[in-house]
Amino acid sequence: MFTTLAEAYLHDLDPYAIQITQSFGIRWYGLAYLAGFVIAWLFIRWMAKTKRSPLAASDAADLMFYVIAGVILGGRIGYAAFY
Repeated sequence: MFTTLAEAYLHDLDPYAIQITQSFGIRWYGLAYLAGFVIAWLFIRWMAKTKRSPLAASDAADLMFYVIAGVILGGRIGYAAFY
């Protein structure tokens, strides 16, 4: 028969990509963050090597370290402030 939009949205995905124990494992959103950071690092490094950015290619890793630290700390502070 026909499914409603709400029924089509619901899913039965496991939140763990790789489950190591009952309460510990690698989650899909963690892999999404990792993929985003790696792609951003590669893109920034490419921009620096092709002189499309004033940043030096060797400084791309330092920038990504600060971005990752900011995302983690900002996420924790935001979670504590709002919830």
